[in-house]
Amino acid sequence: LPGDRATIEREAGPLSRLHPKAIVIPLPPGDCVIVEFNGSGGYGDPLLREPELVARDVRDGRVSREPASRHYGVVIGDDFAVDVAATAVRREEIRAERRSGDTDVRPLGRVRDGAVVLRGAAGSVDIAIHDGAHVWCCGHCGENLGPAGENFKLRALRREDPPQSVDAHMYPDPTEFSATRLLLRRYVCPGCATLLAHEFCLAEDEPWHDFRIELRGVGA
Repeated sequence: LPGDRATIEREAGPLSRLHPKAIVIPLPPGDCVIVEFNGSGGYGDPLLREPELVARDVRDGRVSREPASRHYGVVIGDDFAVDVAATAVRREEIRAERRSGDTDVRPLGRVRDGAVVLRGAAGSVDIAIHDGAHVWCCGHCGENLGPAGENFKLRALRREDPPQSVDAHMYPDPTEFSATRLLLRRYVCPGCATLLAHEFCLAEDEPWHDFRIELRGVGA
C-alpha cells in the first residue's frame, strides 16, 4: 500500500475530504479512506523552545522544517543545523505578527524583581505582589496583567485568525462544513509578545475566564 497521502493522490486522483462527524461511510470496492492525525500540542510559547532542541526534533522526524519555522521560528539548514541569524529574524517576525492584533491594550509596566509569589499559576502567567495586591504577570518578562481576581486575557494583546492558519492541511476551513464562524484566538504579553494562552472559540465569544485561583495563603 502507498505510504502517504501524496502517493495515493498521484495514483488514485484527487481525494474528497469527509465531514468531521461522518459516522457511516459507504466504501465501494476500490475506494479508500485516509485517516490523519496531527501531533499533540506542546506546553508554553514555542518561541521559547531552545533552537537546538527543535533541530533535534526535525532530525528525529517529529517536526518538519516548514512547521519548525512557522511555529517555533527556527530555521533549519539542509545539514539539520540551526541557522542562528535566520532564526533570530524569523522569531522577531512572529512577535511582530502577534503584536499586529488588538492594539487597544495599554501596558501597565513590569512588576518589581522578586515580586512573583506563585510561578506557573496560569501556565505562562505568574502571580506577583504589586503595590500590596496580587496581580497576574507574564512569566517571561514580568509585565503586569492586572488584578489576580480578574481575567488576565483582558490585559493581553489579542489576535484572531481562522483555524486553518495553524495548518491548512490538518485544519480545513470550518465553513466547508458549517456556517458557524470559528476562530483561533491568541493572547500575548503586551510587553514581550510571549504567547500566554489561546482558544478555539466562536467569533462572538467573550475571552474565556478559565484561569481562576484561590489566593488565600499565597504570598504575604
